[in-house]
Amino acid sequence: MLLKKIVFVIPNLNQGGAERVLVTLANHWAGNGLQVYIITFDKSDSFYTLDQRICILSLNTTSKGFLALPLNAIKRTYRYVKNIRKTAPDIVISFMDYPNVLCVLWNFIVHQKLIISQRTDPVFGILPHGFRQLRKLLYKKANAIVIQTERSLKIFERINIQLPKIKIVIPNPINEDCYDNNMLYSKENIILAVGRLEPEKQFSLLISIFSKLHNTDWELWIVGSGSEIQLLKDQVQKLNLTQKVKLLGVQKNIKTFYQRSKVFALTSKFEGYSNALCEAMANGCACISFDCDTGPSEIIANDINGLLIENGNAVEFQKQLQSLIADNKKIDSLGFEAVKIRASLNIKNISEQWYALMRSVLKN
Repeated sequence: MLLKKIVFVIPNLNQGGAERVLVTLANHWAGNGLQVYIITFDKSDSFYTLDQRICILSLNTTSKGFLALPLNAIKRTYRYVKNIRKTAPDIVISFMDYPNVLCVLWNFIVHQKLIISQRTDPVFGILPHGFRQLRKLLYKKANAIVIQTERSLKIFERINIQLPKIKIVIPNPINEDCYDNNMLYSKENIILAVGRLEPEKQFSLLISIFSKLHNTDWELWIVGSGSEIQLLKDQVQKLNLTQKVKLLGVQKNIKTFYQRSKVFALTSKFEGYSNALCEAMANGCACISFDCDTGPSEIIANDINGLLIENGNAVEFQKQLQSLIADNKKIDSLGFEAVKIRASLNIKNISEQWYALMRSVLKN
């Protein structure tokens, strides 16, 4: 069966890893002649640049008061069904666990070919308790599931969640606009971290680690926004690091920060598949990361193209980071190997894996 139309489903297109991956795939497929629609739960502009041929359909609901929750659920369901029947896609792809559950439920009405996509650690997701129970019942009803890492697949098995018969591990693509093909840029003594300023990213721990390093000419730059911004500002002030630690907020042109930084640090408690880590490697950064349950160990080959530290071991992280910033040859060596990730995670390669999956789903 010839693939012509695809519908993506995601809560919104704000800044985030899942959103960036979806936009990367959507732009690539739109550029290759497919009709691409994106259904969002919230009405907002896309943080990432979208191909003009892509159509965004919002299920935005505005009911308020005591009955807001059931009324919004009814409205959202009605609008989803209406949009699916109007667009008549060949396949629906949902991104993130909350939309995954809803799309399987809605599929009892619309009967579409459905691929669900897990974008974070299956244990540490933010699903409410009721939806966690529904996930156990419903995930197996989808036609297929895309998981980012082999570890995530094993976690699903461990927590006894039945998955569709078709289950496949597909890593995230690296958006080619996040790096230049040449490496003709001068790196500086900057340790870079990128992500939402939320507790699970543990930026407070990273600042604490940085404060204990013996250095005179290194800086820590953190790009991102989130609920912990004031906490981090207060911490930087308290540690007298205002000249050394820069909280840079959201940045559209993130590439320039990767290109300027010698080292990239990831201290997350958990990840799905860190886009920021991959982008840093594609820009030749020497990367150091906690080996959290999913993601880093399937991206970094320890001591070859980056450094993996026992998850949560701040003392060892500090020790290895201290050693790294004192060794320019090590920084160069890790960065040289890191850029090879461009080949394995280029959009054409990852897109072909998705195409093969969609053809399999349509065939069956």
